[in-house]
Amino acid sequence: MMTSPVTNVAFRDVVFALMDKHMTVLQTGPDSASLPMPIVPLITPQFTGLFPDPSISSLLAVTSPWIDIGSVDPIVAHVSRQILNQEIAYAAFCGVNNVIIQGPEISASGDTSSDIVQYARNIAHALSIGPFLQLHISLTLGDVRNTTVQGLRKWVQDGYANHSTTNSTDELNAWDAWDTVRSVCKYNGRLSVGTHIKSKLFQTPQSSCSSHQSFILDQL
Repeated sequence: MMTSPVTNVAFRDVVFALMDKHMTVLQTGPDSASLPMPIVPLITPQFTGLFPDPSISSLLAVTSPWIDIGSVDPIVAHVSRQILNQEIAYAAFCGVNNVIIQGPEISASGDTSSDIVQYARNIAHALSIGPFLQLHISLTLGDVRNTTVQGLRKWVQDGYANHSTTNSTDELNAWDAWDTVRSVCKYNGRLSVGTHIKSKLFQTPQSSCSSHQSFILDQL
């Protein structure tokens, strides 16, 4: 099946500009304590390439990988939640059947910048928004995380930052995270896990060790 992002780069840029403005006012404003949370603009045609179509049911829609719905930073979590809810609602409106959602960030030590229970509750809410959607949580097994895509995490305030330096994900910690998500969602039949698995291929004297990465969807 082909994949397609629900929103485009233009939408991301608008959200990033919104965060920049909000954080600047928060840090320099005289009355920052009463500053309201930022409101994400609605998804309009200039922010998406996804539209209702008879063949759209064959697509795997992908929500924004740069959000963090489990962030312990309240501002990042609030904005991320708005984006996910909008994207799920829009995908359902377009007639999509399957949606991939980025899983929480988990290190090999188990340290995480995401609150797993909070993440799970947001997934449970997403299931209620799209009552006919199959949601697939994308989890990473092994050292395959794309650390260059910070997204909204770069606006995490110092008091909420996770300073872990490891880029690997322990398989058992990833499984624990998935187990928490599916239990909070009451083992919903429309929820499954997708895993990125990286394995080292056989190394010959004539070549360096190669890597292989696959994405597997499975309902567990």
